[in-house]
Amino acid sequence: MIIEDLREPVRVRADFSGEGVVPRLFERRGRTYKVDAVNGHWIDREGSSPVHRFSVQAGGDTFFLSLRTVDMTWWLEKVILDG
Repeated sequence: MIIEDLREPVRVRADFSGEGVVPRLFERRGRTYKVDAVNGHWIDREGSSPVHRFSVQAGGDTFFLSLRTVDMTWWLEKVILDG
C-alpha cells in the first residue's frame, strides 16, 4: 500500500441535487477515473466557507477529494494506492 499526500487541483464531474453533491468522475494527469463508490462524505470549514470532503474508490484505489465552496474548485488531497 502506498499513501501519497498531494493537494492537486483536479477536474470533477459531479451530480448536484437537493440532497447534496456526489462526485462521479475525475481527471488526473490526463487520465479519467470513474468513481466506483463513495466511502464517506463530511464537511469541514475553511474560515466561514464549507469544504466538502469525500473518500472515493476508483479502479481499486482510494482517493480523497475536496470541493471548496468559496471558489467551487476541486482538489485531490490524498491517494492510497493498493499495489
